[in-house]
Amino acid sequence: MEFTGRLTVFPVANLLQWAAHERATGTLVVRRTKREKRVALRAGRVVHCRSNQSQELFGQYLIAHGLLDAPAVIEALVHARSHQQALGEALAEAERLPLETLRSALGRAIRESVQDLFLWKRGVFFFEEGEPRRQVLEVEVDSRELV
Repeated sequence: MEFTGRLTVFPVANLLQWAAHERATGTLVVRRTKREKRVALRAGRVVHCRSNQSQELFGQYLIAHGLLDAPAVIEALVHARSHQQALGEALAEAERLPLETLRSALGRAIRESVQDLFLWKRGVFFFEEGEPRRQVLEVEVDSRELV
């Protein structure tokens, strides 16, 4: 099912509860002014959250939380871009961090990015049905846990 609406009518918490209950698979796109987030869902569970804000990129998260320094992230990004990989996949392949540390950090980054949406009182959203692209380094976050 594809649908659109305004956050003043359907807050993000309600949308995530709907996704969990319906075991929805697709992408919830939420926009306000110049910000956009894409929350990928598989069977009602969040598997990814992309933002167009540079401070919310996974590499920035790793630097801000002291897991890697900027040169290591840049090196991994160059490798990832040249091999058409996600940053986490490139870091796992290069063994820059233990796989479990990467998974844990990715899960926390997803949670923080999605929970930021709870502060958005205005904006629009639309839900696109369809299987999100699978990632080599993928975590699942229970939508109800976020709410």
